[in-house]
Amino acid sequence: MPAPHSARPDLYGAQPERTALAWQRSLLSVQLGSVLLTLTAVREQAWVLVILGAALTTAVGWWLLVRGPARQSVTRPRPEGDASARPGPAGGLLRLVVAVSLLGTLGVTLALSRAFGAL
Repeated sequence: MPAPHSARPDLYGAQPERTALAWQRSLLSVQLGSVLLTLTAVREQAWVLVILGAALTTAVGWWLLVRGPARQSVTRPRPEGDASARPGPAGGLLRLVVAVSLLGTLGVTLALSRAFGAL
């Protein structure tokens, strides 16, 4: 009898779909933050930050709409022990951390440029 927390093939669907929804929420949050940063940079006429914010918005949008970060785990179950099609454990998370870090850095840069009148 499998442990209650172990994955069972007959229950496929619940956990991968929750994981996919969590990825989508995370990416949508970064997307919204990037759009807000870009709009604020336009209002402040910080054109370098407008370009960087638009690039981040485009990259995250592409990742969300075209690539689908967790799409592979939702579309088909993998047999037990099959590691060939399994993505790297930190691949998607690393990209999300980089996107959030860039968004934070751009936001701080915008705040400091407004405070010191530079950029």
